[in-house]
Amino acid sequence: MQPSYTEPRIWIESPAIAAAALEGEAKLDSAVTALIYRYRDSVANNTYQPNKFEKGDWTYTTKDGKKYGIDKQFIRLGKVSIPTALLGLLPMNQQANPIAYDRQKRLDDMRTEIIAQSQQAMNEEEFRRAVKQIRERKEREKREADKKKKAEVKVIS
Repeated sequence: MQPSYTEPRIWIESPAIAAAALEGEAKLDSAVTALIYRYRDSVANNTYQPNKFEKGDWTYTTKDGKKYGIDKQFIRLGKVSIPTALLGLLPMNQQANPIAYDRQKRLDDMRTEIIAQSQQAMNEEEFRRAVKQIRERKEREKREADKKKKAEVKVIS
């Protein structure tokens, strides 16, 4: 013999709560609240229930129990399951943002042009230095030639 829920030693009945009768606005408020709760319950029961594909489960189970497809956690290939987080590490779709790609391309072109211009500026500087050295050498040779001519000049008497 076992005690049941109706056994007074185990389950004590709660005392009856005496509440004052509702009047006026309180009664109307209570009725509106009851209607709103009924409406919310019926809406909750008739809401849209997404299927497994809309929930993100794109898998197919074969007769022997192997799963193929992709869900929120894994890429399933039969016995092998690869975490979907690894998809983020793959170097796919590197040109995701065409505006950023164009901006980076323009910056790279500008950098290349700056480097080429700086190289050209160095070349011009070297050219100017070489021209200056040649002029100095030519002037030195001319002075030496003039000195020789003056030394070789013979006085005719």
